[in-house]
Amino acid sequence: MYKQDLNLVAWSVAPVGDAAEVPAAARKVIEARVPGVIHLDLIRAGIIKHPREGFAELDQFWVGKTDWRFECTVEVGDPVFEHERIDLVCDGLDTIAAVELNGIRIGAAANMFHPTDSTPARP
Repeated sequence: MYKQDLNLVAWSVAPVGDAAEVPAAARKVIEARVPGVIHLDLIRAGIIKHPREGFAELDQFWVGKTDWRFECTVEVGDPVFEHERIDLVCDGLDTIAAVELNGIRIGAAANMFHPTDSTPARP
């Protein structure tokens, strides 16, 4: 078995889907931290203020209504593919998540506190 820790790579995030409520400044790809929180990524990018500043929280309801796509690129050498099993480790998939590898769905999460068995069936 080989474990690839996805917390140690560079991540980006961008809104996807219906962006009607997303401010123009947030309709772009920004740097993300995983594990992390989208609000903190948006604060670091200067797109939103900290929710505790004045009435900033009232201006941020769009964040929770928006679907976000987190992406990273992982390059591995040929020896990795000699393993029978490769585990991708990503801490903190919260609420609803789909996990794709090279455009192929390989897992899902319905709630980080209630694990979903999304392990593909073995042939």
